[in-house]
Amino acid sequence: MRKLNSKTHSNLLTCPVCASRGYLENNFDDVYLYRCQDCDHCFTDVTSLKKTETYDEEYYAMKHRNWNENPDLCLFERVGEIINAYKRNANVLDVGCGTGGLLRFLHKRYPDFTLTGIDLLPGPDLTGIETIKGDVLSMEFTRKFDVAVTLQVIEHLGDVSAFTSRLRAVTEKGGLIIVSTVNDRSTSYAVARLSNAVGYKIAFERLYSRHHLHHFNIRSLRRLMERNNLVIREIIRHNEPISSVDMPAVRSLLKFMLRVAVGTTFVVGRMTGKTILQTIVCEKS
Repeated sequence: MRKLNSKTHSNLLTCPVCASRGYLENNFDDVYLYRCQDCDHCFTDVTSLKKTETYDEEYYAMKHRNWNENPDLCLFERVGEIINAYKRNANVLDVGCGTGGLLRFLHKRYPDFTLTGIDLLPGPDLTGIETIKGDVLSMEFTRKFDVAVTLQVIEHLGDVSAFTSRLRAVTEKGGLIIVSTVNDRSTSYAVARLSNAVGYKIAFERLYSRHHLHHFNIRSLRRLMERNNLVIREIIRHNEPISSVDMPAVRSLLKFMLRVAVGTTFVVGRMTGKTILQTIVCEKS
């Protein structure tokens, strides 16, 4: 059931995407979720968190093991095609490159690309690819890039407007900014909210966990890009590979049933256009 504690938490917060009013919608533990009345964006009150998620080697090796061992090759392929159609020898920055899956794919498929990755953790040693340990918000670059791409990163950050502005700043005029993130109005999220309302909390608490501070929908992601003076060229609605979904540590039978349930929401999401992920392609005018 939904638990709201208005005595210790405000019922209203300013939306970080459009600056409209956001209403307290739900909470569990120290995660308080608000929803904007205008752009429908869902976001966590970061001041309510007793601790914030840390992104160390364990985060990639354990918490998102499936994600890294089963990369979204279909998305990688689509991103590569978009970049190659824009500029065959593009200078590309992967923001939040993690273990370097996208960079390795692009280097193999498009050898004419000049590839750079930046992450808070030391990057992997990748032949022919520059990796930088640092924070893109404060890092000083000696050049601008034709393309800035960031996959499943923006939902982890507190100040999404500053992050988007920074992506714009490091990109050449006329260049591309490609952002991939979750879709809070997907079938998967809807089922998670419904199951939480009847007492089955696993899916809800995993989707809305503390390491996801923002839960974008199609409208709110578009609004964020437009407010940062970016021109929307394309919005891609897609799912992640079912093999990449990180399941909770439960018995094998329950894990199998959860995987079937997730797969079903993915199929319905694909049929209705309410996929769990979205990728927006923008141009810096």
